[in-house]
Amino acid sequence: RASLTAERRFLAALGGTCHSAIAVYTTHHGADLQLNAALFSPDGKSRIAGEIRFPNTDLTAPATLAARLLSQSPPSITDHFTRIS
Repeated sequence: RASLTAERRFLAALGGTCHSAIAVYTTHHGADLQLNAALFSPDGKSRIAGEIRFPNTDLTAPATLAARLLSQSPPSITDHFTRIS
């Protein structure tokens, strides 16, 4: 459940939908989670990836990663997301 919650929070922070070019998965490390994610342009030519490790009780970490990836992404990626503050 913690993995699902983290992944959904990440998608919500991006404004992503089931049609967005996003790869995300979470793994457990004891009481910590590691969220790995990548954002792609619709044509697949641009890609940005990152990860964050955090306590499974930290509900803000997925949004932190989303913000970091968007801030590093070119317009070919960011133009397709409507980030929620």
